[in-house]
Amino acid sequence: MELQRKIEYAINLIDNSDPLIFEELFKLVSLCKEIQELKSLDNMPMSETEVEFMGKIIKFYKKNGQFRSEVNRFTLAKQLISQEK
Repeated sequence: MELQRKIEYAINLIDNSDPLIFEELFKLVSLCKEIQELKSLDNMPMSETEVEFMGKIIKFYKKNGQFRSEVNRFTLAKQLISQEK
């Protein structure tokens, strides 16, 4: 149920008609990471909501430069932290 709730929250952020502020973009990137982690623990087929989320997040990524930038910064930070171990 937690996975479903996070996906619905992410979809709500994406569907917001107003431009997302920095904190919302960061939250969306964080939600994507959390959704990916939860999905890796789940062996169930993708639900309709998951399919909807995947389509929307890909479209949002392609059209929103700020979001792409935030995803890249998040990825870079993760790589740097991983090197410290």
